[in-house]
Amino acid sequence: MAAIVTAHVGSGGFPEESSYVAAFLVAAGILVVATLVALAIPAIGDAMLDEALEFAAANAEIGMVPCAEVPRTT
Repeated sequence: MAAIVTAHVGSGGFPEESSYVAAFLVAAGILVVATLVALAIPAIGDAMLDEALEFAAANAEIGMVPCAEVPRTT
């Protein structure tokens, strides 16, 4: 943002107002893109969550054994 604000310096050595507007618009654009990316993340359903929790509970000892093979589920 500092690079955008200081890109256009007025006669007194201070940034012009248009630089602040440009920096604000860039920040707003980044916010919109970040919001769209966040909305694109798929939600996990209750059934999928229950299945993952049951699998973790049934195979909790795997975390204590180095190089243990994880049972495959299909």
